[in-house]
Amino acid sequence: MKSMPRSRRKWELGIAGLLILTTAIVGGWLCGIFGNVPPFPRWLHDQEVQRRDSEARLRIEKENELIDKAIPRAKVSYPSYSWEPRSLENLTSATDWQSGKISLKPIGKYEPVQVSGVELPKPGQMTVLLINDTDETLVIPDRDGDIYLKLEVKLENGWQRAQYHHHNWFGCGLHTDKTCSLPPHSYVPIRGYQPTTGRVAKTRFAIHNGAEDILTSEEFEGSYSPDDVAMSSYDIVSLWTASPDKLRAFLLREDVPVLLPNHERISDLRRIAWEALLNARHDKRTAIAVAEEALAFDPSLASRTIDLGRSVGTRPSSWTYDTRGRVMIHGFTISKRLALDSSN
Repeated sequence: MKSMPRSRRKWELGIAGLLILTTAIVGGWLCGIFGNVPPFPRWLHDQEVQRRDSEARLRIEKENELIDKAIPRAKVSYPSYSWEPRSLENLTSATDWQSGKISLKPIGKYEPVQVSGVELPKPGQMTVLLINDTDETLVIPDRDGDIYLKLEVKLENGWQRAQYHHHNWFGCGLHTDKTCSLPPHSYVPIRGYQPTTGRVAKTRFAIHNGAEDILTSEEFEGSYSPDDVAMSSYDIVSLWTASPDKLRAFLLREDVPVLLPNHERISDLRRIAWEALLNARHDKRTAIAVAEEALAFDPSLASRTIDLGRSVGTRPSSWTYDTRGRVMIHGFTISKRLALDSSN
């Protein structure tokens, strides 16, 4: 058998090498890794992404409208009151409280009771005294005259809020830059919520201002509305303190409220849930995973392209206000000495 001429073999090897090189170049270009050249112009890629986002936003907007129409609505009551501290010397001896402590005292648990200098509560209200029997001035956060006093009810699964927390601001979560003061050895009458119709159960009042050591009143037999409990489970307080699992279910529409106040819109609650997911109280890795899934489902949650790795965990975890070097108890700012005395 005759051997192949050397020149012909070199020529065939050259052609084979050229084919291999050409295949590598074309493959690299198609994969977008050769010289970082994309398989098609960048502007076409951006245009396609914008088109998909636009379609998703329209879909979400229509779904929000349908859900808003489908969810039943109810009226929410907001007892209003003025902040007028009074000396404890003006309280009658029939009104007892914890000496040297900060306390909440519901007045007239079974029938309206007249407190000196305080008007009788109207139907749907109960007088609650915030008492400061200490030597310190309390600095208390508030929003539009509301120090976040809410009615709670004891159900099978524990204490639940039975009063919706309304909000007329957005973009700052549960932050507040307003405060009011309660001088030493003084009290202030507050209008608590007590529905005129509903069910009878063990109830109490609590100040939900973001503190872990929530200030609560004594328990008493009162009335509550199941509608208020249902609405409270999806208000700004519940969403801001919800677990990543609950936020995920809400953002992906696996769960929706069964009842909402007349003024509330599902789109606003979804934005609040998104902001809550980005705050600093969740495990960062878990929050990023949920945020990626939620953002893929609803691009309208972010007004612009964001880096989730940098955004998650940067929001304050609760209400914030200037403590000016003081410490806190029940969400109130006080001196360190009072904090130690109150913990005993």
